[in-house]
Amino acid sequence: MPSTPPVPPADALLAALERYALHVAQLTARWKDAELYNRVAQDVDAVRLACQVHPDLNSAWVGLLISHAELMHALWQAPGTLPEPGAAERQRLLRKVQGDARALQDIGMRLVGRC
Repeated sequence: MPSTPPVPPADALLAALERYALHVAQLTARWKDAELYNRVAQDVDAVRLACQVHPDLNSAWVGLLISHAELMHALWQAPGTLPEPGAAERQRLLRKVQGDARALQDIGMRLVGRC
């Protein structure tokens, strides 16, 4: 039985970022979902692992990590009552996370082009 070749790190990064972007948007809407919160944590870890092999990704990775931490903090501060105070701020933070993820994705796409 032939073994499958390992996934190139840049491809792994792009796949992890795609999963992360989907799950973090879902989590922002349903932040009390423990299973989804765990999935997002796993996605962040997958992005971190994929970034470790490319020094070119360090700055963009740190930017994503900071914006992710800010969003998670805002979600944990949400009272869970309606109307949701701070909802606009959480959406702003989500857009920041999404922008940082796209910046990291752009670098990953350039790396894939070099492979």
